[in-house]
Amino acid sequence: MRLVRLKQFRRFFSGWRVRRMCGFFFFVVVFYCFVFQPFSYNQLTDTTFLGEDKCPACFGTDLCEEFENGKILFKYSSRLRILDIFNIKNVYFAIYEGMEVALKRLGHNSEFDQLDRWICETGKEGPQCHIPSVTYYSNFSRVIYEGLSPKSLTDMSDMVRCPSQRLIDRVLEKFAEHLGKETEELSYQEKLHFLSTLKFNPEPLMLQTFPITEGWPFPFYFGACGRLTVVQKCDKTLASYYSAPWLQRVELSLQMMKIAEYLTNNEADFALYLTDISYENFGVTSDGNLFVIDVENVIVVDKQKIKTDKPPNWEARYQSHFDECPGMPNCLSFDVSALCRYLHTDHNYYAVCRNMLSEYASEMGKPGGLLHDPPETVVHDGTLQRLLRECAKPRTLYGRFDAAKELIELLGSFLKER
Repeated sequence: MRLVRLKQFRRFFSGWRVRRMCGFFFFVVVFYCFVFQPFSYNQLTDTTFLGEDKCPACFGTDLCEEFENGKILFKYSSRLRILDIFNIKNVYFAIYEGMEVALKRLGHNSEFDQLDRWICETGKEGPQCHIPSVTYYSNFSRVIYEGLSPKSLTDMSDMVRCPSQRLIDRVLEKFAEHLGKETEELSYQEKLHFLSTLKFNPEPLMLQTFPITEGWPFPFYFGACGRLTVVQKCDKTLASYYSAPWLQRVELSLQMMKIAEYLTNNEADFALYLTDISYENFGVTSDGNLFVIDVENVIVVDKQKIKTDKPPNWEARYQSHFDECPGMPNCLSFDVSALCRYLHTDHNYYAVCRNMLSEYASEMGKPGGLLHDPPETVVHDGTLQRLLRECAKPRTLYGRFDAAKELIELLGSFLKER
């Protein structure tokens, strides 16, 4: 009996030793791959990681030299690839010329795979084709041959759902200006960058066409290398301020309403309609300035084109339809054709009041909107609640237009009284 037990003990001890050795070996491999290597090797010089190997089906190459020379470096945890499984939005943080910046892929890996398959299909090649070469004779080449016009670019993305020649000219001019060129100097390859960006995610074009340097409420755009863009980093998203002190939330709400107004009425005579609005799509800088940080789904409307074309009832005011959307957080319904043909719409006021500020705001875990739980004096007065309801779900025809204006004045008065 003792001999049997001794043999069992030896087998167990021998197996335990093997398991311990295997566990130690596994730990060493994981540590090397996911901890040591990321901190000893600058992955931002890797053309595959950057997506530069997919160009010209990419966002551009204007910052590739900066990446290659090590001028853009990952910050802290962004170096750890093991954390990519939690990085749903494919956003990293880095240091560039002493500034904190955000590196954005602007899409999921599956979406890039979808773009690649589309290029292969329209280039009459198999699903695993060589993207850099096939891009030159994909459908993008047909668009370039036909000319970059409203007709050829219509519906390529939300940015050009309501295209006009003036809009296309402005987008191309700003795109070329960023590269230090005139529009007519753009190379064939650069036009492919332009089309790839417009089709996949027009955010880089939005940030260049409506830059922060001209007063637009968007982050600064530094450039791109391959399928990675570099933009100004906001300190936090608006979600971090849901439980902030009342007056701080009032200040941010006022900024949001002013953004809605500016995107609707501005000197450039372009209306920019927000169609995807949530706490995560707004960023707040360290000095408290609010930006729209996700502009993929913005519909741009040329008001001058509406004035020229004069579609039926173009001068009438258009009131967006309120939708309850039970059980659907961040629900926002809109009529693209109406946005394209009406000079005056209340869509942006509706989007902000419906999804962000009023009691109808339905983002999970954030009931009551950003202006939840106002002071008793504000509740007793009742003006704020009345205006928020009228802005989100108007009881009178076109009441949202006046409610938005009064709401801006009221929020401003709260800040003056502090």
